Amino acid sequence: MIRGLGTSTSAILAQCNSGSLAGHFTVKELQHALAVMPAYTKQYTSCPDVVEFTIDRVQRHRGTGVGTGAVGSFLPGPVIVVLAVLVVIALTLAALAVRRRRRGSGAT
Repeated sequence: MIRGLGTSTSAILAQCNSGSLAGHFTVKELQHALAVMPAYTKQYTSCPDVVEFTIDRVQRHRGTGVGTGAVGSFLPGPVIVVLAVLVVIALTLAALAVRRRRRGSGAT
C-alpha cells in the first residue's frame, strides 16, 4: 500500500501501469486516485489514461464498480474505419494490377 493513501487508491495506482484495472472500484474512488496521482505518474505513465478510461466505462454502464479485464478495442472507431477503407482500396488496386498484367501477357 502506498503510504498516506487509502486501500482502493493504492490498489488503483499500483495496477494502472498494467493497462487495465482488476477489481471493483467506484467512480468516486477512481476520481480520487486521479486527483491524488503523483505528478511523475501523470506525466510519464499511462495511469491517467487507464483511470479515465475506466471512469468513462463505469459511467457508460452505470455500474458502481469495474470488473476485471479490458473492454472494447485498443483502437478508436474512426481509426478502424480508415484502416478498413485503406484495405479495400489496396485490394482493389491489387486486383486491377493483376487484370492489367494478364491482359498485357496475352497480347505478346
